[in-house]
Amino acid sequence: MVEAVYDMMGPILARWAMGTPAASVAKAWQPLFATDQTKAELQLLALSGQFLNAMVAPSAPNTLRTLPLLPRLTVPQVPAALRPLVQRLLPTLKDTAQQIALVRLLASYGYSLNPSDWMPQVDADVPSFYAPWQDWLATVAAGQDTLPDVPNAPLNVENWHAFGAASRVVAFARLRQQDPAATHALLDSHFSHLLAGERLKILQTFGPETGPADIPFLQHVALKDRAEAVRQYAQRLLTRTATGTDEKTKESAAELADFFTLTPKSPASTQLVLQLKPTKTTAQASRRNGLCLTVPFQDFAAALTLSPDMLPGMWPWCVDKHLDHCFSQMAASSASDAVIARLAHAAVASGSCHLIYKDLNDRLPPSARRDLANSLLAADEQLWNTLTVLKGVTPLDDVVDTSAFRAIITTRTEEASLSPTVLAQELLALGLMTTPKAATHALAALEQAGFLAADSRLDMLRLTIALEKTGLQE
Repeated sequence: MVEAVYDMMGPILARWAMGTPAASVAKAWQPLFATDQTKAELQLLALSGQFLNAMVAPSAPNTLRTLPLLPRLTVPQVPAALRPLVQRLLPTLKDTAQQIALVRLLASYGYSLNPSDWMPQVDADVPSFYAPWQDWLATVAAGQDTLPDVPNAPLNVENWHAFGAASRVVAFARLRQQDPAATHALLDSHFSHLLAGERLKILQTFGPETGPADIPFLQHVALKDRAEAVRQYAQRLLTRTATGTDEKTKESAAELADFFTLTPKSPASTQLVLQLKPTKTTAQASRRNGLCLTVPFQDFAAALTLSPDMLPGMWPWCVDKHLDHCFSQMAASSASDAVIARLAHAAVASGSCHLIYKDLNDRLPPSARRDLANSLLAADEQLWNTLTVLKGVTPLDDVVDTSAFRAIITTRTEEASLSPTVLAQELLALGLMTTPKAATHALAALEQAGFLAADSRLDMLRLTIALEKTGLQE
């Protein structure tokens, strides 16, 4: 009898899961059921519950294990009053980059997210205070039961292995800012034993402070490292310090310079610009573009007898868009931060904004992002494209008086305007990139134009405004 009941419970539960009656398949209990179908279902429910409670003992699968406790972050979570708004916004952010834009916005006001709402990926570029969660995720993925006990002390040779991978990179970056010389012993003793991803992140902390004391280490990595990406990044750092030049590189730079001539901007002008020489064959154009991808920026400028900061303003923009792309890649890999800022402004002025997003964005100094974002908006770029340049580093205080915002307003009055998808994306970017003051002005203008006050697409603007009242913005 018991076996028969066991056999029929599967079909019963399956029918209930689909919302259909199941009394007809409970053959073993048919004599006990009433003729009324509703009563029969209630009787079946009672009998099934009693049987499962008495005869079925739930057991945990063998793969179940106790996870280590999730670390508490040093930054407080979003206030309970704002959490429902954040929970509504997170599903509208379609990819990791959009989610991280919100994460950075909240971090700028001194808040972290609740772990049940969002967790960072192990290798995501998120604010440094999320490093303990990234270490926790790595520990869980590795099947370990305990977290490393991160010391409350600066990183040194002795406590190196006490840090998780993400926390170690954060501690290394902090130490490099405070005492760059102290990092050399750490690199000599531990760098080669790291995984390639962490070695690359360690190199990425060098930044514009890379100096002569780092050159021997970078030269060794550029020649000997096991991972090609790490070798290439070390070589880029070397070329930015003007120490990666050899005779072969100078010859390549001179060959590339031969594809250009310096000519006056106009017959009556003393200002010189680069002019592209016509190529006779496709092979010549290919060779020129290939050299542009491999020759260091400062060597190319030297071959033209120019200083590196002069080259962006003299480049023949928009004559050959593929060559423009190669030139921006050359700068991204080997130019200084100051030159990158000049190049970005020159690209905007020439109408080549797409190069910033593709090649230069990761190299833009924070100080240049606000000015460049304003230049992009003045050049009629959309808000979302401008947000990719800002990267949550600094908000804008005047977005209402731009063509991108006016395009949002005209959506309420003109049929041939932004599509619903683009409109939702632009409103989302608007909330992510503005100061609370600008967000307040934008929200008022949108409501005056006919947007409903309860429109969910305005949630990001409301969050930005609310954060000013509750946040701890630095």
